[in-house]
Amino acid sequence: MAIYNQPDDIIKPISNPNTSCDAKSPVGSLSVSVNGDITNFKLWWYQGSTVKTTPDFVGPNYLKLPAGNYLLEVADLKNTPLITMTSAITDDPVKSADTIEIILILPQTSCTASNGKLEDNY
Repeated sequence: MAIYNQPDDIIKPISNPNTSCDAKSPVGSLSVSVNGDITNFKLWWYQGSTVKTTPDFVGPNYLKLPAGNYLLEVADLKNTPLITMTSAITDDPVKSADTIEIILILPQTSCTASNGKLEDNY
């Protein structure tokens, strides 16, 4: 078995933000490669920052995730844990449901006719 002293050089986690405004349909994702080849490793994902009895997901591509912290545990084929790493998914700040920006395009200049214009960032 190889011993890795620089896990960031061997294990490459990738986090993609949750861009969904629908809390019931998140689209964040986490993926990982281990030296480009995962066949000799088991990949266990946990929601939060602690290892539990049973992983929340097993495999390299954990999909449809809300924003939050996640823990990845990499084990060998004998289920011996080799390393744990934390990762986070963020909400995309532009498309977050609680961030709406109103932009004044044309100021209202008439008291009788609607001639002003506003736009939002959605």
